[in-house]
Amino acid sequence: MDLGSGGHWRGLWRYWQQPLYTLKECFHGHLKLNHALHEQIILLSVKSKNIQAVEPENALEVNKLGRGVFQVTASYGFMQSPDIPRRLTACPDFKAWLIPENTTYFIGHQTLLLEQNKSRMAKWRRALFVFMSRKAWSAAGFFNLPRERVIEIGMQVEI
Repeated sequence: MDLGSGGHWRGLWRYWQQPLYTLKECFHGHLKLNHALHEQIILLSVKSKNIQAVEPENALEVNKLGRGVFQVTASYGFMQSPDIPRRLTACPDFKAWLIPENTTYFIGHQTLLLEQNKSRMAKWRRALFVFMSRKAWSAAGFFNLPRERVIEIGMQVEI
């Protein structure tokens, strides 16, 4: 994908990194639909570590990809409650330009559809899995994102 093919919007676009295929499809769909990118883009992954708490100096891994694009991995311990806005605004790499009230969070979302004879899995198990996935907590709430600043980009997946 040529990141220079469209214009640029002022502001920040943060996208939660799901599996790579989801990220690629949503990012490409956003560019194709809007024909522009934000000036700064953070591609964010969140990892839960098998320790109680991650020290603040080890909590973010920032990789500058160029043209205002950053790949960031935020780490939390199993006893910590994720607060993405607070974690990112504390990062020295972003302090100069990151303004939380001007930030848009794009989150990938998958809606599972129960299709006939698509899987070797028993139908009742697939139905239970679809039901449970629909009852899961929203990513915006779990990561303490301001709901008025979140846009979900979704795709339907048949199981």
